[in-house]
Amino acid sequence: PAKQAMQLELAFLLVITSAALALAWSGGDWLLLRPTRALAELARRLGAGELGARAELGSYPQEIDDLAQALNEMAAALEARQQEARRLTEEALTMNRQLEALLSGAPLVLFSIDRQGAITFAAGAGLSRFGIDPEGLIGQPYQAFLPEDQFSPQRLQRALQGEEAFSVI
Repeated sequence: PAKQAMQLELAFLLVITSAALALAWSGGDWLLLRPTRALAELARRLGAGELGARAELGSYPQEIDDLAQALNEMAAALEARQQEARRLTEEALTMNRQLEALLSGAPLVLFSIDRQGAITFAAGAGLSRFGIDPEGLIGQPYQAFLPEDQFSPQRLQRALQGEEAFSVI
């Protein structure tokens, strides 16, 4: 009788322990693993550029819900910055097109040179008066376009030091 009682108690203890482990397993999955996987998936989506993705709030334990809220706020901030960057890029492209249209029709020549004296930019309808293709000037020394008596190396040095320099031909 004592041996049977002990075996019965051990069997009961085994059933209770197994049930507790199963409950802990499923509870841990529901309370910790499921929300962690959801937040990891959200992070992957955000990393892939899907900045409109958001975590569902209120269905997690408080600490994980706080993390989800922080991720949502970060995603919203990134999305706003990306929209602002797109807006500014479009604005810059529009201004660039307007400037190109203005320069291509203006009877002048505008160019810039780097520190070595190579032409890095050339525009203006005045180039066509000389039969010059602006793209053909890029990379050429400025003397290819301006004779030295019009724009001397001394004037170039002063211009590179910040002085305004222009020449009328």
